[in-house]
Amino acid sequence: MEPSRVGLALKTVRNKEYLHLIDRSTSPRFDISPLWADPAAFNSLVSDIVEYFPPSSFDVIVALDALGFILGGALAAHAHKGLVPLRKAGKLPLASGQLISTTFTDYDGSIKSLQARKDLLPPGMRVLLVDEWIGTGAQVKHAAEALEAAGCALVGIACLYLYPDSEGAVDIARRYDVCSSWSIFWVNGIITVIAAGLLVYAVVFDRRQAEIASMHVIREDPIKLDRAFSDRM
Repeated sequence: MEPSRVGLALKTVRNKEYLHLIDRSTSPRFDISPLWADPAAFNSLVSDIVEYFPPSSFDVIVALDALGFILGGALAAHAHKGLVPLRKAGKLPLASGQLISTTFTDYDGSIKSLQARKDLLPPGMRVLLVDEWIGTGAQVKHAAEALEAAGCALVGIACLYLYPDSEGAVDIARRYDVCSSWSIFWVNGIITVIAAGLLVYAVVFDRRQAEIASMHVIREDPIKLDRAFSDRM
């Protein structure tokens, strides 16, 4: 498996104007609806992801229920590829033996199952897995493992946002080739650099203050002054 390229697309994608359409005032996560509603912005987002994962690199898109259907459908149409939905359990009118299934504990503690038609994903099929958001990473992780267990070749994972402070999400970025169109990896990096710089400054400042205080004492004590001079010699 190739090393993860998570974040590399951000060199160009993260500065795109369409990202300002994401509603950051909502909780517990940001709302992407304003971006979906803007046709030019949506098209730019899709074009950026397809540039990262060229259509020649995969055979089909598997989109995760439910918001992954929006991004996955648009990507499939843009890349002229088929779309296989990975749906919530019980939605597909097929027997269990005809399905690729996975069951796991979701981010809210609930038990969740996802299923896709097995006949649409034969062994060796090159799959691009798509979801809107990777938070804890539980859903994407189990979906990826289910596809691989069925014999599919997972080319990579495309999403709008991968949460960098989640151990599960970062583990996915280590294991797979991930394109996150918008992330705060680079913000965290800048914050880390600034924090390190402030720490160094604080240490140097404290040492300087200690030296100044020491010199004040030395000036008042000729014996200490001679001793300090001797030490420097």
